[in-house]
Amino acid sequence: MPATTRPISIAVLAAIAVLGVLWAMFGGTATVAGAATADPDAPPVLSALELASAECLTGAIAVEADNITLVLDMAVTLYDGSLNYDTGDVTFEEITCVLGELNAPTSVTARMDSTRALDGMQDAEWGKFAASWTYHPDAGLDVIITQS
Repeated sequence: MPATTRPISIAVLAAIAVLGVLWAMFGGTATVAGAATADPDAPPVLSALELASAECLTGAIAVEADNITLVLDMAVTLYDGSLNYDTGDVTFEEITCVLGELNAPTSVTARMDSTRALDGMQDAEWGKFAASWTYHPDAGLDVIITQS
């Protein structure tokens, strides 16, 4: 190794060592292997699906226990304008809000909006999400979103 690069290498190693000491002094924790561990007093980190549910859905968060599946079962609007909650528990506006929070592209939302009962189960993927959905006039739009 040339003599001109040795002082730079030593300086870099010294800087890394100083940063490590400062990190440990000011709140950093490390395991034996050197990986950072989570703060046990910190609030739990919510998945994107949980955040979208909390932002858009009334009532309880609808994310399944695995934290990577969100099931949206739409209530059907009756002829008098009221909602039939026997068919589901979310509105079209809530589904639209969730899809917006998850940055679903227009190509996905347009396909959902134009799905007919005869089309059967449809699916699409974007980013770290995958969605499957069906539509029937008597049951509404039912959407299953998973996060990878």
